[in-house]
Amino acid sequence: MSAQASLAKYLAAAGLFALLADQARRAASREPGSRSPVWVDYALNTLRGTPIPAQGDGLTLPLGWLLPQLLLAIIVASYPTFGFGGYATHALLRVGSRAGWWFAKWCWLVVSVLGFYVTGALIWSIYGVVAHGFRISPDTQVEAILNGFDVSHLTTSQVYGALAVPLVASLALSTVQMVLAFAVRPMLALVLVVGYLAMSALTGSSWLIGDYAMVARNRAFDPRGQSSAFMCLVCAAVTLVAVGLGIWSFSRRDVLHS
Repeated sequence: MSAQASLAKYLAAAGLFALLADQARRAASREPGSRSPVWVDYALNTLRGTPIPAQGDGLTLPLGWLLPQLLLAIIVASYPTFGFGGYATHALLRVGSRAGWWFAKWCWLVVSVLGFYVTGALIWSIYGVVAHGFRISPDTQVEAILNGFDVSHLTTSQVYGALAVPLVASLALSTVQMVLAFAVRPMLALVLVVGYLAMSALTGSSWLIGDYAMVARNRAFDPRGQSSAFMCLVCAAVTLVAVGLGIWSFSRRDVLHS
C-alpha cells in the first residue's frame, strides 16, 4: 500500500471527525445560554453510541458512531494481505520466521489504530481550542445537553478511562479482522467485523465486545454497563488470543501457493 493511499485514508478520517465535531458544535449551540464543547466533549460525542437498549425499545443504529468504526475497518482491511502473492511472499521467505513476519504486520495494525484515534484527538482539540482554549475536563452543562451524560459525579480520570475503552476495543476487533483477512478474504473480514459492530449496537449484549466501543454503555454513564477496567481486560484477552491464533494459523499456511 502506497504512502499516498495511506495518507488519503487518514485525511478522510480527519474529514469525518471534523464533520461530526461540527455537528456536535451546532447541536450544543442550539440550547440558549449553553457553552461551547471542549475537546473531551467532542470525543465523548463521537464515541458515544447509544445506551444499552431496554426491553421494548426500538432498534436504533447510531450512524454517527458506526461511520468512524467503518472507516477504521477500511483502513486496516487490505494492508496485512496486500501484495501477498508477490513482494510480500519474497520478504517472508527472506525473513525466515512466519511468526516474526505476522507479528510485524500486527505492529503495523496497532500503529494504524493509534493513528486513527490520534487523528480524531487532533480534530477534537482544534475544535475545542478555538472556542475554549485547551481544557482537559468535560463541561458538565455541555455533557448534559449534547450527550445526555451526568459527569458531575465523575473524576476526570474516570472520564478518560471510559474514553480509553473504545481504543482498546478497536484494537481487539482490528486484530480479529486481520486474522480473518488471512483466513478468508480481506473484504469478507471487513463485512463480518462491521456486521458484528452493528449487531452489538442493536442488541446491547455484554457478550458482544462491540458494545465496549460505545462510551454510553460504560458503567460510568450507565449503571447496567461494565466497568472500564473489566472491558479493557476482556479486550486485551481477545487481542492476545487472536494474535496467538493468527500466528498459529499462518504458520500452517502454504504461502508458496496462496
